[in-house]
Amino acid sequence: MWTPVTDATSYNLYWNTSSGVSTDDNQIIGVNFGYTHTGRANGTEYHYVVTAVNDIGESPVSDEDSATPMPPLPIAPTGLAAVAGDTE
Repeated sequence: MWTPVTDATSYNLYWNTSSGVSTDDNQIIGVNFGYTHTGRANGTEYHYVVTAVNDIGESPVSDEDSATPMPPLPIAPTGLAAVAGDTE
């Protein structure tokens, strides 16, 4: 997520699995604000920068940020039943 830019018509997202992302890295062009990057590997750190685009051109890159997808937590067990016995 990033702060929307006035007069931007779209955004370009650049990413890599190592820091120091630039416009020479993997790119996803023409994304809308609030883009979700799906299909990533759990446990792998991904680094991102974003640029704003309009009819005049593309902005300089944003500050870099990173995220590491993690698998979802397991659901809570159900059907718990305590059984009382002698001293237990």
